[in-house]
Amino acid sequence: MLKTKKQMQHAYRSQGYSAKERNIEFNLTWQEWITWWIDTGHVAERGAHKDEYVMSRFNDTGPYELGNIKCITQGENKRESCLNPAQMKRTAAGVRKAKLGKTYEEMYGDRAKSIALKISKSAKGQIKIQASCIYCKKTGQKAGMTRFHFDNCRNK
Repeated sequence: MLKTKKQMQHAYRSQGYSAKERNIEFNLTWQEWITWWIDTGHVAERGAHKDEYVMSRFNDTGPYELGNIKCITQGENKRESCLNPAQMKRTAAGVRKAKLGKTYEEMYGDRAKSIALKISKSAKGQIKIQASCIYCKKTGQKAGMTRFHFDNCRNK
């Protein structure tokens, strides 16, 4: 449940980033987005759980813009996407295409700070994120590197 203006603005930006990552246009301004949510009457019930409300596109096609969006529960949105497996495949392919071969800086800009990450594709077709510690120059998968390096590195 989102309450403050700051939390709502974060949700707006997150939705825009998520759409961009999936190669979907997001043509809503902050004012259009917040007004639309208030008009639905479900602004306090928006979220990612099955019984919470999300902004969905009609037939999961086209951009996020007024006239092409509806308010439904996450469960309904999931059911709709399962009815259209071709769309699910296109969306997954779009995310992979958008991420493969890009550095963390290219994907996230200012958030990259000084952590060097590289996206690669494994033999099984899974996306792996490689990270390099800025202190000891060790490279490995992001999860382990985050736990034992960067701010926690022995060579810091």
